[in-house]
Amino acid sequence: MIRRVLARLAAEALAPLASLWVWRRGRRACARGAPIEGSERIALSSHVSAGLLDRVRVERAPVGMRLGRGVLRALGADVATPGAITLGRAVIIGRDVECTASLMLHELVHVAQYARLGGYGFLRRYLREWLMSGYMGISLERDAYELQAWFERGRPFDVEDEVDGRLRVEG
Repeated sequence: MIRRVLARLAAEALAPLASLWVWRRGRRACARGAPIEGSERIALSSHVSAGLLDRVRVERAPVGMRLGRGVLRALGADVATPGAITLGRAVIIGRDVECTASLMLHELVHVAQYARLGGYGFLRRYLREWLMSGYMGISLERDAYELQAWFERGRPFDVEDEVDGRLRVEG
């Protein structure tokens, strides 16, 4: 119970700072990034609308997360360096990470979640669930991994419809 309260308070305190960082870093990634094109776009187009694919920019860069790392560790969060990170409509993929259609699908789920929840809502929820339950306790991540697995198995679905339905059910 105390951990839950602390996680909620910490998420409320960290979300504005995280929002500012996401906005700044996301703008920079959009300016430097490239659209999703070629065979990757073709592979994703049966699951992701052209509108969503057109909005996203992908940057290849180090995916370090220096901001708040010590604070998050102090709060008990598991802090690892991700292979990719989504910041609004910007996707940053580590230079040493293979950029597959499957990885992009996972990140596009996050783009759709950001669009549905708004940047602040996405970050507040992500941080709260991460601090309460660890990385795999984040419902937004679990949904992205589940849809990524569906994609890998060839199951037909629409990313935006799935995200809308899941977030509507969760409230």
